[in-house]
Amino acid sequence: MKTKIQKVMLAAAVVASVYSCQQNQNEASAELVADSDSSLSAENAVSSAASFKLPGRQFVKTAQVDMEVQNVYEATMAIEKSLAGLGGFVVHSNLDNFVVSEKNYNTSDTEAVIVRKFQSTNKMEVRVPTEELGGFLKSLGDQNIFLNSRVINADDVTASFKYAEMEADRNRRTAAQINQLKPGEKKVQLTDENETEKYDQTIQKANLAHDVKYSVVQIDLKAPGLSVAQIPVANTSTSDQLYSVNFWYDLKNALAGGYEMLQLLIIGIFRIWPLVLIGGGLYWLYRRKQKTETQRQTE
Repeated sequence: MKTKIQKVMLAAAVVASVYSCQQNQNEASAELVADSDSSLSAENAVSSAASFKLPGRQFVKTAQVDMEVQNVYEATMAIEKSLAGLGGFVVHSNLDNFVVSEKNYNTSDTEAVIVRKFQSTNKMEVRVPTEELGGFLKSLGDQNIFLNSRVINADDVTASFKYAEMEADRNRRTAAQINQLKPGEKKVQLTDENETEKYDQTIQKANLAHDVKYSVVQIDLKAPGLSVAQIPVANTSTSDQLYSVNFWYDLKNALAGGYEMLQLLIIGIFRIWPLVLIGGGLYWLYRRKQKTETQRQTE
């Protein structure tokens, strides 16, 4: 009887262990599915926000992305390559390296290295075909290591297209009315004004169609920290010391300079000979007067 009870307890323990393992596996599978669904939902959110369409409606779509990348230059090249593959183009790209510090270290008598710490940033404005906007925004995720912000806008411009069509119809009716006028200066003026308005409307409609076809994306790229560049250069301190003093050459120049100064002094004296002559005459008269007074006092 005791043996039978022990067998029943052992079987119950095995069943409980198997059930517990199966439950843990189900929970782990549920977590993996949840993570996968979360990742897919994030990608679908980008795709749906950037690629949605409504029948009969026209949208001008724009996006702003602020993110940190490991290497700003390489990320810029990757973005430009992705744009070229999608049929887009770069409107503006301003890659800037802000130098924080720079030091020069001599590594030998002839060589040195400049250690430069800098912060890399780039502000880009690109145009991408609107139907490729969702895919392009998802491709930016391959470059970023931290997404600071992402904004997607879609402005409904259907009414603007309708207004442009109405203005074109009005312009045609105005042209027909002008043609019925009698020839004259007034008719010429009205015709010119109507044609100018027609050209302006055509350009505005073309620009609006271009904005609908190509979405504007502004991208701010920034490195998460400082980068360090080591630039080999020549050691200029030893070359400066090598040519800083040349005794015999400097002595030769000093003798030549002294001789030139002596020549200038002699020439200067000869140039002021009238003053020397007048001064000498005055001195002779003064000495003669002094001598005469001395003789009188002696007598």
